[in-house]
Amino acid sequence: MHHHLPDDSIIRVDVLSFFTKIRYIYTKHANDKTMAQAILFEHLRKYGNPSRMVFYVDGAPALEKKETHRERNEKRNKALKNAQVAIDMLGNRVSQDKPPTKQMFKNVETGLRGGFKWSLQDREDFVDFLQAQQLDAHLCRTEADIDIAAECQPKDIVLSQDSDFFAYDSVATLWRPVGKWDDVKVLEYGREAVLTQIRLSTTKLTALACVSSNDQNKNIPSMGIATNYSIIKDLPDADVPSLVKDYLESPSVICSNQEGIDFTASVLVFTTMTQEIAGPADVSSVPSTSSQSVMPLTASPASFLSYELLCQQYKLVKDQHANAKEQKRQGNSSSKR
Repeated sequence: MHHHLPDDSIIRVDVLSFFTKIRYIYTKHANDKTMAQAILFEHLRKYGNPSRMVFYVDGAPALEKKETHRERNEKRNKALKNAQVAIDMLGNRVSQDKPPTKQMFKNVETGLRGGFKWSLQDREDFVDFLQAQQLDAHLCRTEADIDIAAECQPKDIVLSQDSDFFAYDSVATLWRPVGKWDDVKVLEYGREAVLTQIRLSTTKLTALACVSSNDQNKNIPSMGIATNYSIIKDLPDADVPSLVKDYLESPSVICSNQEGIDFTASVLVFTTMTQEIAGPADVSSVPSTSSQSVMPLTASPASFLSYELLCQQYKLVKDQHANAKEQKRQGNSSSKR
């Protein structure tokens, strides 16, 4: 890391934006969460001095993102079903004393990877792990983005994979991690430089983020970000709600907006930096038992609990296969004597 860090600045870390890294670490060390926490922290600290970092971890699912949560849960559940089928096939093969193929193992691991979810309990435990080292870490009420944007100061840097951060006018500098798996490199984006390059005002940039696909709203069909940019850049400058209203009244938008999308959720989130906690009926999610600081959601045990159980099943099948191979090896060694 060679980027200059101004005096008194803080690196505000969106921890869950490192989801791919988290999934790999916690899957590999599923039976040793303390080890997983330590490895994750060692990776994050490579981006700066931990004493000048604030770590933000997502809390309860947000009501404004309920459709995103549902879609993600559907994908996870589908992946877990595929993993179950693959584990059954692998288990049958091992039980019949037939050599399994590499593809059989790969099918299981692909399904488990797609079904992984960093549980609320694991997130709480990671925050506790950081706090035990006297570091500034928070389990947020809902999305980490909200707390980061609300607390960000002009000199601060946001470390995140999420490009939506510039929708918040409080964020001046964004570091986006890039490179190979173990690389610790970032692309640095300055808000003013971005605005100059794309020739938009701060409010127009936020409005563009509101009406383009994001976690709160999908874009209007056929109205992608390039088309949206061409409309918004020519609108009279105004506050964000007014810009979005003017955008919705554009003739081309009216023709395409058959569903009556109004972007209320994204405007609310990006301009007020607030979210509501989703209730049990709003998302299908299964966080584990947690403290009262975050309201847990209740739903069918199709996601997190099944993932844990499938990991256990997979481990049993692998152990059975390893034992069978060892017995066969010992038998072959004895027959050669």
